[in-house]
Amino acid sequence: MIANKQLISTIVIFILLQVFATDSAAQNFFEKDSTYNKWHFRTGPYVWLLGFQGTIIRPPEPPGNPPVEGPPEIGTLPEAAPRYDIDLSFRDIRHSIKFALMFTGQYRNDFMVAQFNVSSLVLRSGFKTPFDFFLQNSFTDLTYVGGDFGLGYRLIKKKQFDIDVLLGAKFAYFKVGITSEIFGRKPVSISRDNLWVDPLFATNIKYRFNSKVEIVSYGDLGPGFFARDDFSYQYIIGINYLFTKSFLTTLGYRHIYYETPNKDALYQGSIKGPLLRLCFQF
Repeated sequence: MIANKQLISTIVIFILLQVFATDSAAQNFFEKDSTYNKWHFRTGPYVWLLGFQGTIIRPPEPPGNPPVEGPPEIGTLPEAAPRYDIDLSFRDIRHSIKFALMFTGQYRNDFMVAQFNVSSLVLRSGFKTPFDFFLQNSFTDLTYVGGDFGLGYRLIKKKQFDIDVLLGAKFAYFKVGITSEIFGRKPVSISRDNLWVDPLFATNIKYRFNSKVEIVSYGDLGPGFFARDDFSYQYIIGINYLFTKSFLTTLGYRHIYYETPNKDALYQGSIKGPLLRLCFQF
């Protein structure tokens, strides 16, 4: 009988310890949640190891090169145009990077969220023309500047799960240019560029495993997503790790796709690759 009472007492004590431990862990999470998740601004630079998979349309031709005729009525363009398919990973372009700048930011309060994301890249590579004795130091440059801006409503805002819906706009600017020097002295250049802007509908989804680890995703659609010849989309997935209440990093992947019937389009296809973000929150 005494042994049974001791066993029962031991079980009760064990259960009470588990309850207190669980309650303590929950309280600890709540305290940390109050510390790590009470922010209004997140902003910082990021590194996007992007690559291009698509088509450059009607680029400027190097001086002295014969014109290249494209097959008639390809894809969505209303007229025949020279096209060059490219499939370049970051490894292929990393030595050609002349300039890169990427930045992101987000503001939120109890009801609304506003955010932006901007990335820019300039690639430069040399080439030879049939008249190297005349045109020297010849280079081709590809410039890309893209981004998105959104303003929305915090539809679900729980301790571990958030969903935002946003309306906004996204843009992409492409420029292809060729520069040379006549007899290595007088610079000459030709270029073609195009700016594309579209409204968007977007969502943010975030799940918090604990006070320091978050799984995040972002996705947007252009207004013509269901049209065959004019649509765009983007998605970003990643994992946030909060080192402190003011600093976090994101490891993720980003994919953007553009397609447009605009006769002035310069690039159609995907821009994609892994990313690493360094972010401050306050």
